[in-house]
Amino acid sequence: MAQNTCSVPFTTFCPWGQYVTDPYECPDPPRNGYEFDEIFAKTKALPLMAAAYSTNPQACLTNALGGAQLKRQLNVHCDSSATDTCSGFTAVSTSDQAIIVSFRGTSAQWQLVLEGADSIFKAKQPFVAGGSVDAYFYSAFYALWNAGMKDDLLTLKAAHPSYQLWVTGHSLGGAMASLCAAVAIKLNMWTANQVRMVTFGQPRTGDTEYAKAHDSL
Repeated sequence: MAQNTCSVPFTTFCPWGQYVTDPYECPDPPRNGYEFDEIFAKTKALPLMAAAYSTNPQACLTNALGGAQLKRQLNVHCDSSATDTCSGFTAVSTSDQAIIVSFRGTSAQWQLVLEGADSIFKAKQPFVAGGSVDAYFYSAFYALWNAGMKDDLLTLKAAHPSYQLWVTGHSLGGAMASLCAAVAIKLNMWTANQVRMVTFGQPRTGDTEYAKAHDSL
């Protein structure tokens, strides 16, 4: 890394001699306390992620997290298609002492095409937490956030001020989860040690500056 390379002998992180201009681009272990928790991911985050694809998340919450109660599921139009929607829900689990937000992934083939087109042809959007992010992910997240998700989280926070915030999502939902976790900390809604985020199949959400800002939060 001192020579601006990812490669050192006997490692397979990057092809030998591949130069980088920023050491941040090289693999680095997570900071102490932020390591991946496989049990949490499998028993909590995974069922919460899957519930975002249901038209009745409460049934999933009841089956997988016995005491969790749905606050609201939001579905909003989030691109130029008349049929594409973005979706997410908020909930609370008193047994886990957690407030939950989960985002659904891409729901239709045309929506995936529009996501790709926006990523290629639209300028990245400056993000409040730092750096710039993909235009589609930005507009999708704020469509849900401003449609009531922020208000629901604030209501749940007021009722349960000591609870953690759990954030998850798959695919497009993973990108929105990344933005949500960053915003919640940046706006001082929760402190960093109160937030747990696990995403599944998350696409690259922003530029290197966004990644740095996200990690710093």
